[in-house]
Amino acid sequence: MLQQLRNYARAIRTMRLLPWRSSNTIFHLRISFKIFVLPSFAEGLPVVVIENLAVGTPVATTHTAGILESGLPIQNGWLRSD
Repeated sequence: MLQQLRNYARAIRTMRLLPWRSSNTIFHLRISFKIFVLPSFAEGLPVVVIENLAVGTPVATTHTAGILESGLPIQNGWLRSD
């Protein structure tokens, strides 16, 4: 599955799958994002959503429990439900 995602990312050239990075590096990457996408079926406490919103990065995610409780504001994010 991971190799399929890598191949897909390489083919469309609009996203990157990154290896582990330090917290400081992640912070600097996060503030450079145009958008953060979290395609998830379930989230307990989606800290990554809160962290991206805290630095002003728009978030696109699924309409699931946990995500809604993160306080995703309409003006800074998109919710998708199927």
